[in-house]
Amino acid sequence: MDTLSKELGQLSIVLALVLTSGSAYPWGNDGHHTSGAIADSLIAGTNAASQVKKLLKDGTLQKYAIWADCAKHYCKDWFTAEMSEFGQANPTHHNYHFTDIPIQEDHYFETSVGASADDIVHIVQQCIAVLQGDSDPKANPHGFSPRIALILLSHFVGDLHQPLHVGSVYIGPNETFVNPNSTSPTGYVETRGANYIMWTTSENFHAFWDTPAVKRGLTQAHAKTPAEYAKAILKETPPSTGTAGDIGTLPVQWAKETIQVAGDVFAGLQLGPRYTVIDPQSDKPHLQWNIDQKPTGYSDFARDIAHQQIKLAGYRLAMLLQAIWP
Repeated sequence: MDTLSKELGQLSIVLALVLTSGSAYPWGNDGHHTSGAIADSLIAGTNAASQVKKLLKDGTLQKYAIWADCAKHYCKDWFTAEMSEFGQANPTHHNYHFTDIPIQEDHYFETSVGASADDIVHIVQQCIAVLQGDSDPKANPHGFSPRIALILLSHFVGDLHQPLHVGSVYIGPNETFVNPNSTSPTGYVETRGANYIMWTTSENFHAFWDTPAVKRGLTQAHAKTPAEYAKAILKETPPSTGTAGDIGTLPVQWAKETIQVAGDVFAGLQLGPRYTVIDPQSDKPHLQWNIDQKPTGYSDFARDIAHQQIKLAGYRLAMLLQAIWP
């Protein structure tokens, strides 16, 4: 085996690990469980809690907040017939978790590069409509049941507040961030929510935000579990949930905010030269970048942003459910 083949083989192994960790658990299990636990506490004793109990039967928002990831076979000890049926009925459900709006934009719009009819903004809107009792095929094109809509909402409100699930970077010449909405298709390369940007030699940037940034928040709160982390967060000053207007418009409003947070997430990062790796899932090559320069104190900055966004997601999930079921 020649040197190049060996290097590509090693990169394939690394990338397999990276993609598994990077796309498996947005906000990590800990982040999603924490947002769900916050919402459970905030709606306790309300009509919304009663409706949640009817639909979830054997569980809580804290438990079901990772269901949508488990349906992608990302949870080694939880995969049910219901998840299998959901996957068969929704073959593109992997796309429901994100939208890749360029960070240079100041809002979400449907014609942007990175937006799609099956992106997270549309899916959250559809879940809200279903729980409001709208069964019209236009409002519910995937035929979600109220139970599935609630389960998905418990997860996707969290994803909608994860900066790299909404705002993305596209790389132009000289390894700079460009806006593909104003750049010719040949002038940029996508990064798949920064899964193709490496934080370390074995962890991509998306994965760093999914898990280590969240775990640093637990550590700072002296919490060993998501439930303990949620209790610590609930003792803090509540965030502004921004509830003005029709709740069906909230996913677009929240996406707008998260795009702006994503802009801060990428500020000050400098990339090294692009190089090619082989994707172990498709066996096809794609470009990848290392981060050559990071702002001082970036890990603490990421911890604080993750904490803020997980907290906001928990409060907004509770607010949303109480608006649906006053």
